[in-house]
Amino acid sequence: MAGQAPTAVLQAALSRFHEVAASTVPAAQAIPDFIEAPNGFTGRKPGYFYGTGDAGLGYYRDPAQPAPQSEEVEEGRGERVALDPEALLREAEENVENLDEIELLDLKGLRRLVNLFERRFKENMEARMKHSEEPQKFMDSELELDDVVKRLMIVAGSPELYPDLTRTQAFSDMLGLLMHENTDIAGDVLELLKELTDGDVVQDSEEEAQTLVEAMLDANALELLVQRLASLDESADEEAAAVYAALSILENMIELKPEVSELVVEKTKLLKWILGKVKQRGGEVDSNKQYTSELLAILMQHSEKNQTALGALGGIDIMLQAIAYYKNRDPKTSEEEEYLENLFDTLCTCLMQTTTRELFNQAEGVELMAIVLKQKRLSRVGALKALDFATTRYAPACERLVDMAGLKTLFAIFMGRSRLKGQRKTDASTQRAEEERVVSVICNLLSNLKSGSRRDGVCAKFVEAEFEKIDRLMEVYIEYEGRVAAEKQRLATSGEDYTDDDVAMARLDAGLYTLQQVALIIGHLWRAGDLGMRKRVLTLLHQRSHTLAGIRAVLREHHDSLGDEGKLTEDERQKKKVQQLLVAMGASPDDFAEAPLPLEAPPMPDELPPPTAAEGADGERALPPLPPPD
Repeated sequence: MAGQAPTAVLQAALSRFHEVAASTVPAAQAIPDFIEAPNGFTGRKPGYFYGTGDAGLGYYRDPAQPAPQSEEVEEGRGERVALDPEALLREAEENVENLDEIELLDLKGLRRLVNLFERRFKENMEARMKHSEEPQKFMDSELELDDVVKRLMIVAGSPELYPDLTRTQAFSDMLGLLMHENTDIAGDVLELLKELTDGDVVQDSEEEAQTLVEAMLDANALELLVQRLASLDESADEEAAAVYAALSILENMIELKPEVSELVVEKTKLLKWILGKVKQRGGEVDSNKQYTSELLAILMQHSEKNQTALGALGGIDIMLQAIAYYKNRDPKTSEEEEYLENLFDTLCTCLMQTTTRELFNQAEGVELMAIVLKQKRLSRVGALKALDFATTRYAPACERLVDMAGLKTLFAIFMGRSRLKGQRKTDASTQRAEEERVVSVICNLLSNLKSGSRRDGVCAKFVEAEFEKIDRLMEVYIEYEGRVAAEKQRLATSGEDYTDDDVAMARLDAGLYTLQQVALIIGHLWRAGDLGMRKRVLTLLHQRSHTLAGIRAVLREHHDSLGDEGKLTEDERQKKKVQQLLVAMGASPDDFAEAPLPLEAPPMPDELPPPTAAEGADGERALPPLPPPD
């Protein structure tokens, strides 16, 4: 009801206005049907419309409006005294105790407003055509039209009337005003549409809101919105506000009808306009530019068509240029920080497509992200996220990262030795976000690089400095294993009836995905066949009362989540790779429906026949003998 309060107060003030006037005007005093205007239009008169009729040019009684109460005959005297509308409004606000009991706009009131709008609209069109070269002669009609557009705001308080509104000619005419030459009128129409589509207003009237959006689409509202958006000059405050309103309308429409996201990109030049805004480097990031980046992120979500369209317009290169601006500097305001975050979110969403990864690679996106990592600025968190998406199941990006000596910076972050400039030690959320992303990137490198010098270089990082990175890896494993186990135990003892999906989501929130990534890294290192790494892993597990069987269990759960056996899709190939890791770590090939795929590269040491030693009490197999290094 809070969103309807201003409307209710205005209605209360109007009712009080009528009561006061009715009680003070003498019965014998007649209200004239026509007021002569020898000097032309002198301003709006409630209850009247200005025009030419049988009596000539002047003010005529308007039956569509309430009886005129703009003046009052003071009791006991014949002179008129103007009422004070602000005083009446204050009185109404003070006297309204229960807004829920105040009647809002009804169908009859809507029809009166619609008729008034249609009349004002027609008068303005006629005046503009008749006096196209003399603006001063149609300005009065524009003021009246603008006034009635503002009065239509009251409809937002009664969403149940939306279907009735959309069936009127006034609705189409109102949308047509988006292209009105008077930007004040177009701006007020944008504000009106923003209020009508606002999520808070229509949250309990979803069906009516859907009807409104569908009617807007049928009336080509998307094309009109984007054309108006492109014509606005944001250096003027009023037009900057109109831009914000237009962006809000588009977001509201997408929220109410998600398919609008693809329609607006397909039918209009919105995406080109947005990329033009993003391309403007430097300068202040105001609320409009931040909102533009947010809308861009929304358009890219769950839409491969939009992601492809962005790539075709050179959007990946444009976003990389915008991000490069922050490689040596931090955002100065919260709006600028959110703007940068939206750019990374958009980029990462697009990187879920292989074609977009190729564009990212060609534009030297990997190199830029590696540079950002070295600078230790706030943008490093986003750069890690982008590298994570870029290297997922895409070997060329992994190869580039290794070739440009990106491992040194990557492992410095992994070891916690490369803090952001100005970062406080208590900034645990940022540290955890970086930790999870860098683990994922390392896992991607080991999963996607073929056997050779690049992959050997990644494995060698875990051997140097007396296996310190193995120590750190096992520390992360123990930490996340404990979090996931604790969450599972909490759910089991809570007494609540959780579904399997509830449990799975809770475990993911606790860090299951990162736990699985760490287990994959351990599996790849084990499969590399280095005896020193294997012994170090076993030693650290035993010190924490853990076994290799626990890591195998995590890998097996990850394996089972990748999909069903059958067609050799990307998921299936990943599944076969996990099977190879499990067999290398002591699992029996008989545990799988199909034997692991043969290796594309020459056999590795850990692919020797499985050891004959029986499982020990701790579930570990004896290590197989290793051949001499090549």
